[in-house]
Amino acid sequence: IAGDLVYFTDFDSLYALDLKTGEERWHFAHKDLASVFAPVIINDQILMTSKNIAFTLNRDTGQVIWTKALESEDLIPSAAAGERVYVKSTTALYALDRATGEVDWSYQVMDFISLPALTDEQLYVITRVGGKSQLRALNLADGQEIWQVENMRLSNAAPVVAGGQVYVRTVDGSVLSYN
Repeated sequence: IAGDLVYFTDFDSLYALDLKTGEERWHFAHKDLASVFAPVIINDQILMTSKNIAFTLNRDTGQVIWTKALESEDLIPSAAAGERVYVKSTTALYALDRATGEVDWSYQVMDFISLPALTDEQLYVITRVGGKSQLRALNLADGQEIWQVENMRLSNAAPVVAGGQVYVRTVDGSVLSYN
């Protein structure tokens, strides 16, 4: 939900409905939208994905602003902050310029990368590399790894950042907190 519109997807369209009346304001038909994941909204844009394509739409009109084909398949919209939007595949995370869709940086792993959690300066992800699990902190500006903590109990769920702490779930349902 953003402003006076609510957005949702089915298998091939993104819909914008009036929040008060439920009337359709617009819909964007596109084959193979990443319908399992919600679109990401930042300011006047909506970030969506389809197979290996990331694209943004104007939030009020549904008109395409830009599209960007990437090397990875099965992209999902992941996050947005400042002048960047983020999309991910199973093994890659891409930081795209919000205005143009150009790749600012990418981060690749061998087995798995979670949805990110963002702060003003860092981005946190859970990864699986070489049969092990890691919590990684990346520099938001360039995607360079700042630190990592290895813990075999980490689940594939996205980390959560609150109150200066990074919270992660374990495979047995516990929650761990990191400074």
